[in-house]
Amino acid sequence: MFDVPPAGADWSHEIKFDGYRTQVVKDEDGIRFFTKNGFDWTARYRYLAEEAAAIDAESFILEGEAIMIDDAGLSDFHAMQAVIGLRRPSPDIYLVAFDLLFLNGHDLRGMPTEDRREILQEMIPTGGHIQFSEAMPGAGDAVYHLVDKAGLEGMVSKLKASPYRSGKTGAWRKIKCFEEKEMEIIGAQRERGKAAQVIMAEKGHYKGGAFVSFSADKRQALWDRVQGKVGGPVPKGHKKDKAEWLKPGLVGRVKTLKGEDKLRHARLLDFGRMMHMAVPKKDQERATYARMYGAQAPRDGKERAVPAYWGEHADAWLQGFDGEPVAAFGKTKTVNDEMGAEVDEAAVERPTGT
Repeated sequence: MFDVPPAGADWSHEIKFDGYRTQVVKDEDGIRFFTKNGFDWTARYRYLAEEAAAIDAESFILEGEAIMIDDAGLSDFHAMQAVIGLRRPSPDIYLVAFDLLFLNGHDLRGMPTEDRREILQEMIPTGGHIQFSEAMPGAGDAVYHLVDKAGLEGMVSKLKASPYRSGKTGAWRKIKCFEEKEMEIIGAQRERGKAAQVIMAEKGHYKGGAFVSFSADKRQALWDRVQGKVGGPVPKGHKKDKAEWLKPGLVGRVKTLKGEDKLRHARLLDFGRMMHMAVPKKDQERATYARMYGAQAPRDGKERAVPAYWGEHADAWLQGFDGEPVAAFGKTKTVNDEMGAEVDEAAVERPTGT
């Protein structure tokens, strides 16, 4: 992942879509859809498979992103995840195709990216649920500005003359957008020899850690605040020795990758005292407190610091493909039809965390 897009006319730039990386194979055995980990999801993508079978070619292997879109026309991973969890095909799934590896028995991986994509664009009929990932016009920094303003997660820049390479390569660069948000600091991790982090929560949900990179004076001021709040309740699902858990009342402003469910590449920008307010009385507010701490909020009505979990929801997390080509799948894994295997398989395809 890169912080800024590459400059120069040697690069093309595409929107980073939010779904499941997918490889489509057409050969003598018919149409098959594989995930990036080699699972056969053809049954889940039955409607897309019908469209793919109509593409005018004897055989091919192409790559794309399987997505759902929201009312604004943006990719919606939460919706996509829900549909996949139903374990039945949906006519509302789209495939955004972005690369072509093989065509009619010819290996195209050694061709320049822009030539492969030109052939792919000519293959994809317009107006269907299989669509071509258009390159955005303009320089990389201009495209990034538009992507960021549109609320998208990021973009992918590709070196036009590069051949297809499996694994990590600098010829495909993922540039993600960041956002800033206020969250509650519920813990701190300070271990010798490791980068210090604060543990954050939002609306009663654990969101992960943010690195602390303040100057010495500001860092000491933070640790003074932390020390005064050590002894807070341990959030459900976490161990007491994982961090110094804090009493409510300290908030921080973090910079993190946009669209992620948990904090990623997050950094603490500032911190301050949470406003004191009355103990929550409404059932919804009390339930939020209980969800975080596994206990009921006090009912004595006294004035005290209470987690301000209400507020703006986190943006829907967008991840799209990993910004790197994956190898064409030679052998595919057999998928167990049992419920547990189906659930685990979907989890493998979209891991959370860093």
